[in-house]
Amino acid sequence: MNIEIRDVSKRFDDKIVLNHFSQSIPSGSITCLMGPSGCGKTTLIRILSGLETADEGQITGIDKKNIAFVFQEDRLIGHLSALENCILPLKGPNAKRDGEWALTRLGLENDIHTPARDLSGGMARRVAIARAMIAPAETIFLDEAFKGLDEAT
Repeated sequence: MNIEIRDVSKRFDDKIVLNHFSQSIPSGSITCLMGPSGCGKTTLIRILSGLETADEGQITGIDKKNIAFVFQEDRLIGHLSALENCILPLKGPNAKRDGEWALTRLGLENDIHTPARDLSGGMARRVAIARAMIAPAETIFLDEAFKGLDEAT
């Protein structure tokens, strides 16, 4: 089912961030929002995911309980290992295996047991991405997910 965004508006005090924004996002697609800082990209993603409420408009076609998110910040728990942070959204007997697979795919096979507080910025970013990769979600939102990563990564 397509995600349909119709006439969504949002303001913070006197600042209009979204002004009757409409867009259709095809099911199964990869969609990139681009624009200058402050134009409402993060606000729109937060509204789509249910973390913010639109002042006006309607959104259909998205299950807000079935979303994975990579925020602008890594949002890792410092004393937990890379693996423990990665598998936070998982349940079941395959969680560890799936987490190890994702972290290895992102080049962190030697740091699976390293506490998050001891990871470099780029390594922490990859843990956050790995967590979203294996989360049981139909929709993944990436908000500046690749910042702090070198071009090769």
